Amino acid sequence: NGADFYGLPRNAGTVTLLRESWTPPASFAFGAAELKPLRSGEALAWKLIAG
Repeated sequence: NGADFYGLPRNAGTVTLLRESWTPPASFAFGAAELKPLRSGEALAWKLIAG
């Protein structure tokens, strides 16, 4: 575990992933900026549901 290796507290949070093919958008707004996701336009096998 990375936290143990670096002597940091473990994260109590969790994430939920779904094995479902999806394609990230080419870009999206983030405040006044436009972000371009890594691998946008490519199909990904996992999707973040919560977290």
